[in-house]
Amino acid sequence: MVASRTIFPFSGILLLIAKIFAVYQAAVFSPVDAIYPTVPVGGMGHVALIADFTSSAAPNMETLNDPVMGGESFSSFSWDDGKCLIWEGEVKIVSFLQAPGFCILRTAGRQRFSGLNATSRISFLVLDGDGDDDTMLQPMGVIVETGAKSTEGYPVTYTSVLSEKRMGKDGTVELSAPWSSFVATFRGEKVNAPSLFPDEINDIYRIGISTYESHKAGTFRVLLKSMYATSDGTKISLNNNRASIKILSDLVGTLAVRGRLLLSPSALSSIPVMFYVAVAGFALLIILVFKYWGSLERSDYSPLN
Repeated sequence: MVASRTIFPFSGILLLIAKIFAVYQAAVFSPVDAIYPTVPVGGMGHVALIADFTSSAAPNMETLNDPVMGGESFSSFSWDDGKCLIWEGEVKIVSFLQAPGFCILRTAGRQRFSGLNATSRISFLVLDGDGDDDTMLQPMGVIVETGAKSTEGYPVTYTSVLSEKRMGKDGTVELSAPWSSFVATFRGEKVNAPSLFPDEINDIYRIGISTYESHKAGTFRVLLKSMYATSDGTKISLNNNRASIKILSDLVGTLAVRGRLLLSPSALSSIPVMFYVAVAGFALLIILVFKYWGSLERSDYSPLN
């Protein structure tokens, strides 16, 4: 009887270690830290991560402002390490048009975005700050380029208006647009060209967010966390507490299931306290090792130039 009481708690402890391995590995190596995409039970869904701006593996970005068209608007971006990309600037009135100009933040160069053909909409996850300087010129717009040309031979930019949806009490906002809503444009004017979806969706090489659709002048500041595309029926759940909370919740569930084996007075009395301390230390070491490996995995982003 003594032997069985010792074996059962020990097997339960091994299970806990295995759970730590599995849960933390999933959290660290997950391509999305700011969002955890989930599919409803019994449903279908697909998520394609475009950019995670909370990660060191975020893609190269660049700004395009209206001085290329004779305006005076300006914008720039910086990184709040591990939290978001900060894009800020000012849209000014273009004097010879007597209309607001534009600012664009977009992926730099030619990059590959896989899995978009299995999705139905594109989204930007942003933080709506509490301060007066944390503002967006609403509605924001989205632009994509595929290399397509209009029937007149002009290079096409596909554009759409982003709708806003509050995702949680922490100020997280999802800006999104269905692929079917995109129109082909050249210098802001609609042109005849192949439809983005499904004709050109696989050829997208540049994606950006724009102030143009607001038709407003003024200062703006956007705190951008991620870009992703989803299919119909896919739900996005937020988890900003990262791996530690996931591990804690998972371990609580495991303890609840195996409580008879791990927490019974007879089992606890059969194993020295220092043994549990040693196991906890070993589990912590495992977490630190996986955290180090995860930081290496996130640094190998290779855009298509």
